Amino acid sequence: MCPVDPALRELAARLLTGTGLSPEVALDVACGRVAAPGPVAAALRDGWTAADPGEGSL
Repeated sequence: MCPVDPALRELAARLLTGTGLSPEVALDVACGRVAAPGPVAAALRDGWTAADPGEGSL
């Protein structure tokens, strides 16, 4: 995985506040590496898979 810009990671952490997910877990859920434990995680997974090919891929 490529390194993430610290400012982008901070923004992701702020957006995930209150969800119980860290940016790392959110990425794993979105990629399908771990099961979605709740509605926010399910939305991440569904949004990631609905993205156009190439969008959101690492």
